[in-house]
Amino acid sequence: MSIGSHPAQPTTVELERTFAGYAKAARPVGLPAFPVLAIHLLVFGSLFSGLPGPAALGELRGEGTVIGAVAVILSAVLSGAIVDLRGIRSALVFLPLAACIALSYAFNAEGIANAHFLGREGGEKFFTSLLVVIFYFSVFFTVSCIARVYGARAVLLCGSNAALWCGFLMIAEMAIEIVSWFVPPLREIWRVTRGLWVSSGSSEPRFRLVGFAPEPSLGAITAMGLIGLLAAEVVLRGGTREWSRARARAVGFLIFALVALELVLANARTFAIGAFGAVLAALLVSRFASAIPAALKSAVIVLATLPVQAGMIWVTLQQEPGARSISNISRSVGMVTASQLGAQHPLFGLGLGQYGFHFRSVVPSWGLASFEISRYFREDQYHLLAGLPPTFSMFSRVASELGLIGLAAWLFPPLFAIRQAIIQRPGPLTSVMICALAAQIWSGLSFDSFRNVYYWFWLALLLAWPKQKEGVTRLMSSGFAANGVRGVG
Repeated sequence: MSIGSHPAQPTTVELERTFAGYAKAARPVGLPAFPVLAIHLLVFGSLFSGLPGPAALGELRGEGTVIGAVAVILSAVLSGAIVDLRGIRSALVFLPLAACIALSYAFNAEGIANAHFLGREGGEKFFTSLLVVIFYFSVFFTVSCIARVYGARAVLLCGSNAALWCGFLMIAEMAIEIVSWFVPPLREIWRVTRGLWVSSGSSEPRFRLVGFAPEPSLGAITAMGLIGLLAAEVVLRGGTREWSRARARAVGFLIFALVALELVLANARTFAIGAFGAVLAALLVSRFASAIPAALKSAVIVLATLPVQAGMIWVTLQQEPGARSISNISRSVGMVTASQLGAQHPLFGLGLGQYGFHFRSVVPSWGLASFEISRYFREDQYHLLAGLPPTFSMFSRVASELGLIGLAAWLFPPLFAIRQAIIQRPGPLTSVMICALAAQIWSGLSFDSFRNVYYWFWLALLLAWPKQKEGVTRLMSSGFAANGVRGVG
Protein backbone atom coordinates (compact mmCIF):
# COMPACT_ATOMS: atom_id res chain seq x y z
CA MET A 1 0.00 0.00 0.00
CA SER A 2 1.49 3.37 -1.04
CA ILE A 3 2.08 6.25 1.35
CA GLY A 4 -1.04 8.34 1.77
CA SER A 5 -3.37 5.71 0.33
CA HIS A 6 -6.47 4.63 2.23
CA PRO A 7 -6.77 1.12 3.70
CA ALA A 8 -8.86 -1.29 1.67
CA GLN A 9 -12.46 -1.35 2.84
CA PRO A 10 -13.90 -4.78 3.69
CA THR A 11 -16.52 -6.21 1.39
CA THR A 12 -20.06 -7.05 2.53
CA VAL A 13 -19.17 -10.75 2.62
CA GLU A 14 -16.11 -10.04 4.79
CA LEU A 15 -18.21 -7.95 7.16
CA GLU A 16 -20.80 -10.73 7.46
CA ARG A 17 -18.09 -13.32 8.16
CA THR A 18 -16.43 -11.08 10.73
CA PHE A 19 -19.74 -10.40 12.47
CA ALA A 20 -20.62 -14.11 12.53
CA GLY A 21 -17.21 -14.95 13.96
CA TYR A 22 -17.44 -12.46 16.78
CA ALA A 23 -21.06 -13.36 17.52
CA LYS A 24 -20.06 -17.01 17.81
CA ALA A 25 -17.12 -16.14 20.06
CA ALA A 26 -19.33 -14.01 22.31
CA ARG A 27 -22.06 -16.63 22.62
CA PRO A 28 -22.00 -18.25 26.10
CA VAL A 29 -20.70 -21.78 25.92
CA GLY A 30 -22.42 -24.66 27.68
CA LEU A 31 -21.56 -25.43 31.26
CA PRO A 32 -19.03 -28.25 31.84
CA ALA A 33 -20.28 -31.34 33.65
CA PHE A 34 -18.92 -30.46 37.11
CA PRO A 35 -20.56 -26.98 37.35
CA VAL A 36 -23.81 -28.53 36.07
CA LEU A 37 -23.71 -31.11 38.86
CA ALA A 38 -22.78 -28.41 41.40
CA ILE A 39 -25.69 -26.14 40.50
CA HIS A 40 -28.10 -29.09 40.57
CA LEU A 41 -26.85 -30.00 44.04
CA LEU A 42 -27.19 -26.38 45.17
CA VAL A 43 -30.82 -26.15 44.06
CA PHE A 44 -31.70 -29.62 45.36
CA GLY A 45 -30.00 -28.90 48.69
CA SER A 46 -32.10 -25.76 49.14
CA LEU A 47 -35.08 -28.01 49.88
CA PHE A 48 -33.46 -29.06 53.16
CA SER A 49 -32.70 -26.40 55.77
CA GLY A 50 -33.05 -28.34 59.02
CA LEU A 51 -30.75 -31.33 58.64
CA PRO A 52 -29.35 -32.88 61.85
CA GLY A 53 -25.76 -31.73 61.31
CA PRO A 54 -22.82 -31.16 63.70
CA ALA A 55 -23.35 -28.32 66.18
CA ALA A 56 -19.83 -27.01 65.53
CA LEU A 57 -21.02 -25.63 62.16
CA GLY A 58 -23.45 -23.25 63.85
CA GLU A 59 -26.16 -22.00 61.49
CA LEU A 60 -24.65 -24.03 58.65
CA ARG A 61 -25.20 -27.36 60.37
CA GLY A 62 -28.72 -27.86 59.01
CA GLU A 63 -28.18 -26.44 55.54
CA GLY A 64 -28.63 -28.89 52.68
CA THR A 65 -27.05 -26.34 50.35
CA VAL A 66 -23.63 -26.88 51.94
CA ILE A 67 -22.71 -29.84 49.69
CA GLY A 68 -23.89 -28.05 46.56
CA ALA A 69 -22.18 -24.83 47.61
CA VAL A 70 -18.88 -26.62 48.19
CA ALA A 71 -19.27 -28.26 44.76
CA VAL A 72 -19.92 -24.84 43.16
CA ILE A 73 -16.80 -23.42 44.81
CA LEU A 74 -14.68 -26.41 43.73
CA SER A 75 -16.01 -26.25 40.16
CA ALA A 76 -15.06 -22.59 39.92
CA VAL A 77 -11.58 -23.35 41.28
CA LEU A 78 -10.93 -26.37 39.05
CA SER A 79 -12.23 -24.67 35.90
CA GLY A 80 -10.16 -21.55 36.51
CA ALA A 81 -13.29 -19.35 36.54
CA ILE A 82 -12.41 -18.16 40.03
CA VAL A 83 -9.48 -16.10 38.71
CA ASP A 84 -11.64 -14.24 36.19
CA LEU A 85 -11.10 -10.54 36.85
CA ARG A 86 -14.73 -9.70 36.11
CA GLY A 87 -15.87 -11.97 38.93
CA ILE A 88 -13.30 -10.45 41.25
CA ARG A 89 -14.65 -6.98 40.48
CA SER A 90 -18.16 -8.15 41.42
CA ALA A 91 -16.87 -9.11 44.85
CA LEU A 92 -15.89 -5.49 45.51
CA VAL A 93 -19.52 -4.54 46.16
CA PHE A 94 -19.21 -6.32 49.52
CA LEU A 95 -15.97 -4.60 50.49
CA PRO A 96 -17.82 -1.94 52.57
CA LEU A 97 -19.67 -4.69 54.48
CA ALA A 98 -16.40 -6.52 55.19
CA ALA A 99 -14.89 -3.30 56.50
CA CYS A 100 -17.91 -2.71 58.75
CA ILE A 101 -17.68 -6.22 60.21
CA ALA A 102 -13.98 -5.73 60.98
CA LEU A 103 -14.47 -2.27 62.49
CA SER A 104 -17.47 -3.45 64.50
CA TYR A 105 -15.39 -6.22 66.02
CA ALA A 106 -12.51 -3.84 66.77
CA PHE A 107 -14.82 -1.40 68.57
CA ASN A 108 -16.65 -4.14 70.51
CA ALA A 109 -13.92 -6.70 71.14
CA GLU A 110 -14.13 -6.49 74.93
CA GLY A 111 -17.92 -6.68 75.02
CA ILE A 112 -17.93 -9.62 72.62
CA ALA A 113 -15.38 -11.48 74.74
CA ASN A 114 -17.50 -11.03 77.90
CA ALA A 115 -20.94 -11.75 76.43
CA HIS A 116 -22.70 -14.98 77.36
CA PHE A 117 -26.29 -16.22 77.51
CA LEU A 118 -28.04 -19.60 77.23
CA GLY A 119 -24.72 -21.42 77.10
CA ARG A 120 -23.44 -19.34 74.18
CA GLU A 121 -20.34 -17.14 74.29
CA GLY A 122 -19.98 -13.85 72.44
CA GLY A 123 -16.70 -14.74 70.77
CA GLU A 124 -17.97 -18.12 69.61
CA LYS A 125 -21.18 -16.56 68.24
CA PHE A 126 -19.19 -13.89 66.40
CA PHE A 127 -17.01 -16.43 64.63
CA THR A 128 -19.86 -18.81 63.72
CA SER A 129 -21.81 -15.85 62.31
CA LEU A 130 -18.70 -14.76 60.43
CA LEU A 131 -18.37 -18.29 59.04
CA VAL A 132 -21.90 -18.06 57.63
CA VAL A 133 -21.16 -14.71 55.96
CA ILE A 134 -17.86 -15.94 54.48
CA PHE A 135 -19.41 -19.19 53.28
CA TYR A 136 -22.32 -17.59 51.45
CA PHE A 137 -20.14 -14.80 50.11
CA SER A 138 -18.00 -17.58 48.63
CA VAL A 139 -21.12 -18.99 46.95
CA PHE A 140 -21.95 -15.52 45.60
CA PHE A 141 -18.41 -15.01 44.32
CA THR A 142 -18.06 -18.38 42.61
CA VAL A 143 -21.54 -18.27 41.03
CA SER A 144 -20.66 -14.81 39.74
CA CYS A 145 -17.39 -16.10 38.26
CA ILE A 146 -19.09 -19.09 36.61
CA ALA A 147 -21.85 -16.87 35.22
CA ARG A 148 -19.35 -14.42 33.75
CA VAL A 149 -17.24 -17.14 32.12
CA TYR A 150 -19.98 -19.46 30.85
CA GLY A 151 -22.93 -17.07 30.74
CA ALA A 152 -25.76 -16.29 33.14
CA ARG A 153 -28.17 -17.93 30.68
CA ALA A 154 -26.32 -21.23 30.97
CA VAL A 155 -26.45 -21.07 34.78
CA LEU A 156 -30.16 -20.23 34.74
CA LEU A 157 -31.03 -23.01 32.31
CA CYS A 158 -29.14 -25.47 34.47
CA GLY A 159 -30.85 -24.16 37.61
CA SER A 160 -34.29 -24.29 35.99
CA ASN A 161 -33.78 -27.97 35.10
CA ALA A 162 -33.06 -28.69 38.76
CA ALA A 163 -35.98 -26.48 39.88
CA LEU A 164 -38.40 -28.51 37.75
CA TRP A 165 -37.56 -31.74 39.56
CA CYS A 166 -37.31 -30.07 42.97
CA GLY A 167 -40.70 -28.42 42.45
CA PHE A 168 -42.39 -31.75 41.79
CA LEU A 169 -40.60 -33.29 44.77
CA MET A 170 -41.70 -30.45 47.04
CA ILE A 171 -45.33 -30.70 45.90
CA ALA A 172 -45.32 -34.49 46.30
CA GLU A 173 -44.11 -34.13 49.89
CA MET A 174 -46.77 -31.51 50.58
CA ALA A 175 -49.46 -33.75 49.10
CA ILE A 176 -48.48 -36.56 51.47
CA GLU A 177 -48.45 -34.07 54.33
CA ILE A 178 -51.98 -32.88 53.50
CA VAL A 179 -53.33 -36.44 53.41
CA SER A 180 -51.61 -37.15 56.74
CA TRP A 181 -53.71 -34.44 58.41
CA PHE A 182 -56.73 -36.71 58.02
CA VAL A 183 -55.10 -40.16 58.28
CA PRO A 184 -53.46 -40.60 61.74
CA PRO A 185 -51.38 -43.69 60.82
CA LEU A 186 -49.92 -41.86 57.83
CA ARG A 187 -49.20 -38.89 60.10
CA GLU A 188 -47.00 -41.06 62.30
CA ILE A 189 -45.17 -42.48 59.28
CA TRP A 190 -44.67 -38.92 57.99
CA ARG A 191 -43.22 -37.80 61.32
CA VAL A 192 -40.78 -40.70 61.48
CA THR A 193 -39.71 -40.21 57.86
CA ARG A 194 -39.39 -36.46 58.41
CA GLY A 195 -36.73 -37.17 61.02
CA LEU A 196 -34.39 -38.18 58.19
CA TRP A 197 -34.10 -34.59 56.94
CA VAL A 198 -35.21 -32.45 59.89
CA SER A 199 -33.62 -32.40 63.34
CA SER A 200 -35.74 -32.98 66.44
CA GLY A 201 -37.63 -30.06 67.91
CA SER A 202 -38.71 -28.65 64.53
CA SER A 203 -42.19 -27.32 63.82
CA GLU A 204 -44.87 -29.89 62.92
CA PRO A 205 -48.11 -27.86 62.83
CA ARG A 206 -51.25 -29.60 61.71
CA PHE A 207 -53.21 -27.96 58.90
CA ARG A 208 -50.17 -25.85 57.98
CA LEU A 209 -47.65 -27.10 55.43
CA VAL A 210 -43.95 -27.12 56.25
CA GLY A 211 -42.57 -29.28 53.42
CA PHE A 212 -38.97 -30.43 53.76
CA ALA A 213 -38.07 -27.37 55.89
CA PRO A 214 -38.08 -27.24 59.71
CA GLU A 215 -40.70 -24.47 59.64
CA PRO A 216 -42.85 -22.69 57.02
CA SER A 217 -40.74 -19.54 56.50
CA LEU A 218 -37.71 -21.54 55.34
CA GLY A 219 -39.86 -23.55 52.97
CA ALA A 220 -41.25 -20.27 51.60
CA ILE A 221 -37.77 -18.99 50.78
CA THR A 222 -37.04 -22.17 48.82
CA ALA A 223 -40.40 -21.98 47.01
CA MET A 224 -39.68 -18.39 45.94
CA GLY A 225 -36.26 -19.44 44.68
CA LEU A 226 -37.72 -22.29 42.62
CA ILE A 227 -40.45 -20.05 41.18
CA GLY A 228 -37.80 -17.54 40.10
CA LEU A 229 -35.84 -20.24 38.26
CA LEU A 230 -38.99 -21.57 36.59
CA ALA A 231 -39.98 -18.06 35.51
CA ALA A 232 -36.50 -17.63 34.00
CA GLU A 233 -37.08 -20.81 32.00
CA VAL A 234 -40.30 -19.36 30.58
CA VAL A 235 -38.33 -16.37 29.28
CA LEU A 236 -35.34 -18.35 28.02
CA ARG A 237 -37.08 -21.39 26.52
CA GLY A 238 -40.61 -20.18 25.85
CA GLY A 239 -41.49 -20.39 22.17
CA THR A 240 -38.34 -22.31 21.23
CA ARG A 241 -38.15 -25.80 19.75
CA GLU A 242 -36.62 -27.26 22.90
CA TRP A 243 -39.63 -26.13 24.97
CA SER A 244 -42.22 -28.84 24.43
CA ARG A 245 -45.89 -28.39 25.24
CA ALA A 246 -45.61 -30.93 28.07
CA ARG A 247 -42.72 -29.05 29.66
CA ALA A 248 -44.56 -25.74 29.32
CA ARG A 249 -47.57 -27.23 31.11
CA ALA A 250 -45.34 -28.68 33.83
CA VAL A 251 -43.66 -25.33 34.48
CA GLY A 252 -47.00 -23.51 34.54
CA PHE A 253 -48.48 -26.07 36.92
CA LEU A 254 -45.49 -25.87 39.29
CA ILE A 255 -45.56 -22.08 39.49
CA PHE A 256 -49.30 -22.03 40.16
CA ALA A 257 -49.18 -24.92 42.66
CA LEU A 258 -46.27 -23.52 44.64
CA VAL A 259 -47.88 -20.08 44.91
CA ALA A 260 -51.24 -21.54 45.94
CA LEU A 261 -49.83 -23.99 48.49
CA GLU A 262 -47.54 -21.42 50.11
CA LEU A 263 -50.17 -18.71 50.37
CA VAL A 264 -53.15 -20.86 51.34
CA LEU A 265 -52.05 -24.07 53.07
CA ALA A 266 -48.60 -23.11 54.34
CA ASN A 267 -49.93 -19.68 55.36
CA ALA A 268 -46.34 -18.51 55.09
CA ARG A 269 -45.97 -14.85 56.03
CA THR A 270 -42.48 -14.91 54.53
CA PHE A 271 -43.86 -15.98 51.15
CA ALA A 272 -46.57 -13.31 51.20
CA ILE A 273 -44.03 -10.60 52.01
CA GLY A 274 -41.64 -11.86 49.36
CA ALA A 275 -44.44 -12.04 46.79
CA PHE A 276 -45.38 -8.44 47.59
CA GLY A 277 -41.78 -7.36 46.99
CA ALA A 278 -41.67 -9.27 43.69
CA VAL A 279 -44.93 -7.70 42.48
CA LEU A 280 -43.69 -4.22 43.46
CA ALA A 281 -40.48 -4.86 41.50
CA ALA A 282 -42.47 -6.14 38.50
CA LEU A 283 -44.51 -2.94 38.41
CA LEU A 284 -41.42 -0.76 38.62
CA VAL A 285 -39.52 -2.55 35.85
CA SER A 286 -42.54 -2.72 33.53
CA ARG A 287 -42.94 -0.41 30.54
CA PHE A 288 -45.63 1.52 32.43
CA ALA A 289 -42.92 2.85 34.75
CA SER A 290 -40.37 3.64 32.05
CA ALA A 291 -40.32 7.34 32.97
CA ILE A 292 -39.08 6.61 36.51
CA PRO A 293 -35.27 6.92 36.86
CA ALA A 294 -33.43 3.63 37.43
CA ALA A 295 -31.90 4.91 40.67
CA LEU A 296 -35.35 5.65 42.08
CA LYS A 297 -36.68 2.26 40.98
CA SER A 298 -33.87 0.38 42.70
CA ALA A 299 -34.23 2.55 45.81
CA VAL A 300 -37.95 1.79 46.10
CA ILE A 301 -37.47 -1.95 45.49
CA VAL A 302 -34.82 -2.24 48.23
CA LEU A 303 -35.51 0.59 50.70
CA ALA A 304 -39.31 0.38 50.81
CA THR A 305 -38.78 -2.57 53.16
CA LEU A 306 -37.89 -0.15 55.97
CA PRO A 307 -41.16 1.84 56.13
CA VAL A 308 -43.11 -1.38 55.57
CA GLN A 309 -41.40 -2.86 58.63
CA ALA A 310 -42.35 0.21 60.65
CA GLY A 311 -45.92 -0.20 59.41
CA MET A 312 -46.00 -3.86 60.49
CA ILE A 313 -44.96 -2.89 64.02
CA TRP A 314 -47.47 -0.02 64.10
CA VAL A 315 -50.34 -2.29 63.08
CA THR A 316 -49.52 -4.70 65.92
CA LEU A 317 -49.33 -1.91 68.50
CA GLN A 318 -52.65 -0.41 67.37
CA GLN A 319 -54.46 -3.61 68.25
CA GLU A 320 -55.99 -4.14 71.67
CA PRO A 321 -53.52 -6.06 73.88
CA GLY A 322 -55.85 -9.03 74.12
CA ALA A 323 -56.29 -9.17 70.35
CA ARG A 324 -52.59 -9.35 69.51
CA SER A 325 -51.39 -12.74 68.36
CA ILE A 326 -48.36 -14.30 70.05
CA SER A 327 -46.56 -14.47 66.72
CA ASN A 328 -47.13 -10.78 65.93
CA ILE A 329 -45.98 -9.73 69.41
CA SER A 330 -42.80 -11.80 69.19
CA ARG A 331 -41.94 -10.51 65.73
CA SER A 332 -42.61 -6.91 66.68
CA VAL A 333 -40.49 -7.24 69.83
CA GLY A 334 -37.59 -8.62 67.80
CA MET A 335 -37.77 -5.76 65.30
CA VAL A 336 -38.23 -3.06 67.95
CA THR A 337 -35.46 -4.24 70.26
CA ALA A 338 -32.97 -4.67 67.42
CA SER A 339 -33.81 -1.22 66.08
CA GLN A 340 -33.37 0.30 69.55
CA LEU A 341 -29.99 -1.36 69.99
CA GLY A 342 -29.00 -0.08 66.56
CA ALA A 343 -30.01 3.45 67.57
CA GLN A 344 -27.95 3.13 70.76
CA HIS A 345 -24.89 2.00 68.79
CA PRO A 346 -25.37 3.81 65.47
CA LEU A 347 -21.83 3.70 64.08
CA PHE A 348 -20.67 0.08 64.26
CA GLY A 349 -23.37 -1.69 66.29
CA LEU A 350 -22.77 -4.39 68.88
CA GLY A 351 -20.73 -6.74 66.73
CA LEU A 352 -21.72 -9.49 64.32
CA GLY A 353 -23.96 -12.10 66.00
CA GLN A 354 -24.24 -10.16 69.28
CA TYR A 355 -27.89 -9.04 69.25
CA GLY A 356 -29.13 -11.98 71.33
CA PHE A 357 -26.83 -11.18 74.25
CA HIS A 358 -28.27 -7.64 74.65
CA PHE A 359 -31.88 -8.36 73.73
CA ARG A 360 -33.27 -8.51 77.28
CA SER A 361 -32.03 -5.03 78.20
CA VAL A 362 -34.46 -3.30 75.82
CA VAL A 363 -37.55 -5.56 75.71
CA PRO A 364 -40.71 -3.40 76.10
CA SER A 365 -43.18 -4.37 78.81
CA TRP A 366 -45.90 -5.21 76.29
CA GLY A 367 -43.59 -7.80 74.75
CA LEU A 368 -43.79 -9.98 77.85
CA ALA A 369 -47.37 -10.84 76.89
CA SER A 370 -45.82 -13.37 74.50
CA PHE A 371 -44.65 -16.56 76.19
CA GLU A 372 -42.03 -16.79 73.43
CA ILE A 373 -40.48 -13.60 74.83
CA SER A 374 -41.11 -14.10 78.56
CA ARG A 375 -39.20 -17.41 78.50
CA TYR A 376 -35.96 -15.48 78.01
CA PHE A 377 -36.52 -13.96 81.46
CA ARG A 378 -37.34 -17.23 83.25
CA GLU A 379 -34.38 -19.47 83.94
CA ASP A 380 -36.65 -22.43 84.68
CA GLN A 381 -37.89 -22.27 81.07
CA TYR A 382 -34.53 -21.87 79.32
CA HIS A 383 -34.68 -25.53 78.30
CA LEU A 384 -37.75 -24.74 76.19
CA LEU A 385 -35.83 -22.23 74.07
CA ALA A 386 -34.29 -23.17 70.72
CA GLY A 387 -31.43 -20.71 71.11
CA LEU A 388 -30.69 -17.00 71.22
CA PRO A 389 -33.64 -14.71 70.39
CA PRO A 390 -34.22 -13.84 66.72
CA THR A 391 -34.86 -10.32 65.43
CA PHE A 392 -37.31 -11.51 62.73
CA SER A 393 -35.83 -8.83 60.48
CA MET A 394 -32.59 -8.92 58.53
CA PHE A 395 -32.57 -5.14 58.40
CA SER A 396 -32.98 -4.64 62.15
CA ARG A 397 -30.42 -7.35 62.87
CA VAL A 398 -27.77 -5.74 60.66
CA ALA A 399 -28.53 -2.31 62.14
CA SER A 400 -28.12 -3.61 65.70
CA GLU A 401 -24.98 -5.65 65.04
CA LEU A 402 -23.16 -3.48 62.48
CA GLY A 403 -24.74 -0.07 63.00
CA LEU A 404 -26.34 2.24 60.47
CA ILE A 405 -23.15 2.27 58.42
CA GLY A 406 -23.27 -1.52 58.29
CA LEU A 407 -26.94 -1.44 57.26
CA ALA A 408 -26.07 0.91 54.39
CA ALA A 409 -23.21 -1.44 53.39
CA TRP A 410 -25.63 -4.42 53.40
CA LEU A 411 -28.20 -2.59 51.25
CA PHE A 412 -25.66 -1.23 48.75
CA PRO A 413 -25.02 -4.43 46.68
CA PRO A 414 -28.68 -5.04 45.67
CA LEU A 415 -29.21 -1.32 45.09
CA PHE A 416 -26.21 -1.23 42.78
CA ALA A 417 -27.05 -4.48 40.98
CA ILE A 418 -30.69 -3.56 40.27
CA ARG A 419 -29.86 -0.06 39.06
CA GLN A 420 -27.06 -1.34 36.83
CA ALA A 421 -29.26 -4.06 35.29
CA ILE A 422 -32.13 -1.64 34.57
CA ILE A 423 -29.80 0.83 32.86
CA GLN A 424 -27.48 -1.51 30.97
CA ARG A 425 -29.70 -4.42 29.99
CA PRO A 426 -33.46 -3.90 30.32
CA GLY A 427 -35.55 -6.80 29.11
CA PRO A 428 -37.72 -9.75 30.18
CA LEU A 429 -34.92 -11.85 31.69
CA THR A 430 -33.56 -8.86 33.59
CA SER A 431 -37.05 -8.23 34.96
CA VAL A 432 -37.38 -11.84 36.12
CA MET A 433 -34.03 -11.71 37.90
CA ILE A 434 -34.87 -8.40 39.58
CA CYS A 435 -38.23 -9.74 40.79
CA ALA A 436 -36.60 -12.96 42.05
CA LEU A 437 -33.98 -10.96 43.95
CA ALA A 438 -36.62 -8.58 45.30
CA ALA A 439 -38.58 -11.52 46.73
CA GLN A 440 -35.50 -12.65 48.67
CA ILE A 441 -34.72 -9.10 49.84
CA TRP A 442 -38.25 -8.65 51.16
CA SER A 443 -38.13 -12.03 52.90
CA GLY A 444 -35.73 -10.22 55.23
CA LEU A 445 -38.84 -8.76 56.91
CA SER A 446 -39.44 -12.22 58.36
CA PHE A 447 -36.11 -14.08 58.15
CA ASP A 448 -33.01 -12.67 59.83
CA SER A 449 -30.13 -14.88 58.71
CA PHE A 450 -27.41 -14.47 56.09
CA ARG A 451 -27.99 -18.10 55.06
CA ASN A 452 -30.48 -17.34 52.30
CA VAL A 453 -28.78 -19.05 49.37
CA TYR A 454 -31.17 -17.63 46.78
CA TYR A 455 -30.41 -14.05 47.81
CA TRP A 456 -26.71 -14.61 47.07
CA PHE A 457 -27.50 -16.63 43.93
CA TRP A 458 -29.75 -14.04 42.29
CA LEU A 459 -27.47 -11.17 43.29
CA ALA A 460 -24.49 -12.90 41.65
CA LEU A 461 -26.39 -13.49 38.39
CA LEU A 462 -27.84 -9.99 38.28
CA LEU A 463 -24.36 -8.48 38.61
CA ALA A 464 -22.94 -10.77 35.91
CA TRP A 465 -25.77 -10.43 33.38
CA PRO A 466 -25.40 -6.81 32.12
CA LYS A 467 -21.63 -7.04 31.68
CA GLN A 468 -21.94 -9.92 29.24
CA LYS A 469 -23.68 -7.64 26.77
CA GLU A 470 -20.89 -5.11 27.07
CA GLY A 471 -18.37 -7.87 26.36
CA VAL A 472 -20.10 -8.66 23.05
CA THR A 473 -20.15 -4.96 22.17
CA ARG A 474 -16.43 -4.57 22.84
CA LEU A 475 -15.58 -7.65 20.78
CA MET A 476 -17.56 -6.48 17.77
CA SER A 477 -16.35 -2.90 18.05
CA SER A 478 -12.68 -3.77 18.27
CA GLY A 479 -13.02 -6.37 15.50
CA PHE A 480 -14.66 -4.07 13.01
CA ALA A 481 -12.34 -1.19 13.95
CA ALA A 482 -9.39 -3.38 13.05
CA ASN A 483 -10.89 -3.63 9.55
CA GLY A 484 -11.18 0.10 9.20
CA VAL A 485 -14.92 0.41 10.01
CA ARG A 486 -15.90 2.95 12.69
CA GLY A 487 -19.00 3.38 14.75
CA VAL A 488 -20.13 -0.25 14.61
CA GLY A 489 -21.32 -1.88 17.88
